[in-house]
Amino acid sequence: MNKNEEVRSLTETAVFVALGLALKFLSDLIPFLNFFEGGTIDLAMLPICLIGLRRGPKYGFLGATIYWLLAWLIGGLKIYSDNALVEILLDRLIPYSIGYGIASLFTKTLDKPVKGALVLLLCGSIRLLSHTLSGMVLWYSWTNFGEFIDVLGASFIYNATYVSLTTALAIVLFISMNKLLSFGLKREEKQEVEE
Repeated sequence: MNKNEEVRSLTETAVFVALGLALKFLSDLIPFLNFFEGGTIDLAMLPICLIGLRRGPKYGFLGATIYWLLAWLIGGLKIYSDNALVEILLDRLIPYSIGYGIASLFTKTLDKPVKGALVLLLCGSIRLLSHTLSGMVLWYSWTNFGEFIDVLGASFIYNATYVSLTTALAIVLFISMNKLLSFGLKREEKQEVEE
């Protein structure tokens, strides 16, 4: 990759991270998108996953990690539990850096609506699994909820509501805007994506 292309990729990553942050904070301002114990129907999923779909793993994982770090920093670095490590790993690092960053392994799906939708479904599934495990560990320690399976089921249902809606919204936007999503890529890059 030449220096100009490196600058373009970094710039595009920064723009998509900024767009993701703006959409995340817009989501936070709309009351019906926010759940009472945390979790938001997040409008930022598509732009953050697009970094990886358009630019590959180097920028995909970097952009997803910068996104959650900045969102957390701007949000006041709040930790809501006594188990900060579990919260940081399972509620931030894994669902965003890995969950959204994993899209970068599937750059050839950018111009393929169905395959791209499946990639976004994978991203949402990783995020759901991670948030469910986090909720299970944290709820189990906060309550005398009783049975392990009750805590697992409650965590899954709670997290599935907002993560599935976030994922569905990203998929609908991806499919409806699919022809526009390869804008700005050079012809050679478009051909690589299409192959």
